[in-house]
Amino acid sequence: MQKIQWSDLPEARQLASLGKKVSRPAQGRLQWMLFYYFNGRNAARTCRRFGISRQTFYRWKRRFDRHDLTTLEGRSHRPRQLRKPTWSAELVERVLALRKQYPRWGKDKLVVLLRKKQCTVSTSMVGRILVQLKRRGALHEPPKPAVLRQARRKLRNRPWAIRKPKHWRIEQPGDLVEIDTKEIRMHRGVLLKHFSARDDGGSKFAAEFEEACQQKQLPLFVLPPKSPKLNGHVERSHRTHNEEFYQVHAQSDQVPVRNRQLRRWEKTYNCVRPHQSLAYLTPLEFITRWKHNLRKAKCH
Repeated sequence: MQKIQWSDLPEARQLASLGKKVSRPAQGRLQWMLFYYFNGRNAARTCRRFGISRQTFYRWKRRFDRHDLTTLEGRSHRPRQLRKPTWSAELVERVLALRKQYPRWGKDKLVVLLRKKQCTVSTSMVGRILVQLKRRGALHEPPKPAVLRQARRKLRNRPWAIRKPKHWRIEQPGDLVEIDTKEIRMHRGVLLKHFSARDDGGSKFAAEFEEACQQKQLPLFVLPPKSPKLNGHVERSHRTHNEEFYQVHAQSDQVPVRNRQLRRWEKTYNCVRPHQSLAYLTPLEFITRWKHNLRKAKCH
């Protein structure tokens, strides 16, 4: 296989640096072109290397201009001729009046009322009318429920905790830790709190912990109300603690004795108990193997 020389593509040295100025998909397509030109212009090998079809590769090869990397950007799929509204102003007024009368009703219910008034219209058209009314500002959604308002008000008043950013990166164990508390009722009138180390934003989460995180500059994220599925790992650990410790080994209601029992259970949980989610490794074995593989990767 004959490889091309740098002289065959004078701008090749600048392509990698210039590629940083385009979007990520375009950077990927730039890698296709670099691999193609520096591996004997072998299209079949390039397609196998990146897992793409030849049709896709040749389409982008025809567009590619080495003097203009924006040719690797995706084109807009917006139609040249947009569909114009076909409804009348009278229909818009009827939909607006019904929506104001029934602010929680959607297009499916509104179209039934319109048809009862001898107004033949499709459900999708009512939906498009509602979207246009919201865009114009003629239709305003009803206020949020009191639960959500209170939750957002509490979040605004919190000194440190925020919602987790959408693109928060998690690269290694410990970058995001789920935190929650569990109520333990062993007997009537006896209530204990089990602290498991993500905050679910409930009142059971102590303000002192948030202040400590603020002092140590540790990011603290709160979850939306009534969203235990976003805190699934710690909720599952609560089930394990309840079934394998509190229902079996916990025998005393005294806090000092219970804490000593919990420390022994913590050692069992982290160093002895095989975890199915970790391929039946203990957490200690998993983190030890992960660190070993990380050092091995850095050496190479």
